[in-house]
Amino acid sequence: HGPYSVALLVLLRKKSDNMNAARKMMAAYLQDLPPPGGYPEVRYRAKPTVRGPSGAMIWGLSVVFVTVGFYRVGQTNIARRAEKEEVRRHHDDGTYKVPLPAAAAV
Repeated sequence: HGPYSVALLVLLRKKSDNMNAARKMMAAYLQDLPPPGGYPEVRYRAKPTVRGPSGAMIWGLSVVFVTVGFYRVGQTNIARRAEKEEVRRHHDDGTYKVPLPAAAAV
């Protein structure tokens, strides 16, 4: 027998010792069980309290805000278009209105 066979026997013996220890631990294992009489009753509410606005209210407010925003943008566009048209008309007539501060400086 060579030196390798001795080392192999030592390893096999250690492995069998570890397996025996594992078997002993498995034999001593006890499953967790509920306490005698069972666990205490879990307290909970059948219906949770209402927190915050509903989804429909959030959608409704969003639609209102977007509608008002588009309306204001549209009104601003109409006013700007009217101003540009007025400037263009007066410029073509030669009656272009110079703003008062600019006119005072001339």
